[in-house]
Amino acid sequence: MKTFFLVLILLTQISCVPNQGDNTLKIGSELVSDQEINDTNVENEVVTFDIVFKEIFEPKCLACHSNWINDEEKVKQRLVAGSTIDSPLFLKVESGQMPPSSPPLSVEELDIIRGYIEGLEMD
Repeated sequence: MKTFFLVLILLTQISCVPNQGDNTLKIGSELVSDQEINDTNVENEVVTFDIVFKEIFEPKCLACHSNWINDEEKVKQRLVAGSTIDSPLFLKVESGQMPPSSPPLSVEELDIIRGYIEGLEMD
């Protein structure tokens, strides 16, 4: 009986150890890869104007750009739907040109803006 429980414990431990070959982890009867875990992050969420405004524009841009930064339609005039490389607003923040009197936006903040631009409908 002790041998049975010892074998059962060992089998349970083995199934919870990462597979060295393909970076998968067996959880119960399912194999979960690193990629599947990474695919469940913020990149898959819809980024709305409200999120961009509250997280970035309000704290970092509103003081100087209060005449347009809180108006989504005016912000969209400075963006090209689906294309960060063609969006003047994105190019300025990515290069560090904006905000001029503050540290450049972080990678995470740029990713939020990128997600918003990529989610915009093309007209």
